[in-house]
Amino acid sequence: MKTPNKCLPRLGAICTHNINEIRLYEDCMMGDIIIMDMQDASVEDVAKFTPTLLSKITTVYKGVYSMRMKGMYIINSFPYVRPVIAFLKLILKPKIFQRIYVCEDSTILNEIFSKETLPKDYGGQGPSLNELNEMSKAKFREYQDRFDLLDKLRVNENLRPEKLNNDELLGFY
Repeated sequence: MKTPNKCLPRLGAICTHNINEIRLYEDCMMGDIIIMDMQDASVEDVAKFTPTLLSKITTVYKGVYSMRMKGMYIINSFPYVRPVIAFLKLILKPKIFQRIYVCEDSTILNEIFSKETLPKDYGGQGPSLNELNEMSKAKFREYQDRFDLLDKLRVNENLRPEKLNNDELLGFY
């Protein structure tokens, strides 16, 4: 989030979905460390993360991709992030919720990542956030045909098997 009140959580979820689709195709689904920088976030931005949206994002993340979240770090956090965290505690399993860390600054990133991989914006030697963003856009363009194909996919309901009948004597048939 770079500009206050410009946060679009649904767009962020779609971008994350597309990144996961690329990772699935390239077979690099080894687990995630998610970092959310709240530096420029406002109360209005946080309010856009509605319970319904968080629930949907969690369902797709767990159900579709079966991703293992190694950790989520919410850095440069403010007190108004706490209601969102409280809701996440309700919808996530305790084991997963224990992997969420709320930090007042970004120093924790130096403990998690090497200097070589940490973006320049956080004191590392890796590509800057803008460079990483451009790299992501290039990857999206590379996979545009795949995304177009996925957009056209539909379920043929006629191919679904009929529901089984449950008879007390005969069982399911």
